[in-house]
Amino acid sequence: MTTHAVRAVIQRSKASLLTLSRELGINPKKVAKLRKRATVEELKTGPKAPHSTTLTEAEEASIVAHCCRSMTASMRCSPRSRI
Repeated sequence: MTTHAVRAVIQRSKASLLTLSRELGINPKKVAKLRKRATVEELKTGPKAPHSTTLTEAEEASIVAHCCRSMTASMRCSPRSRI
């Protein structure tokens, strides 16, 4: 992880990637990546366009309806429901 100040130094410097990486103790690929950025702010990690991992409202309603029908049918057939 690099600090705001280190990212600013990398973007302002005219030194080579190898020289900067040695001075700062950072991988040259990281220096190149930071130099290309338009900002010195820290970027979010993870997917750029995250997708939902939850059900849509329609999917949830369908599952609930199916479970309710199944539960109602099993209760009618269950010997306990007659007690």
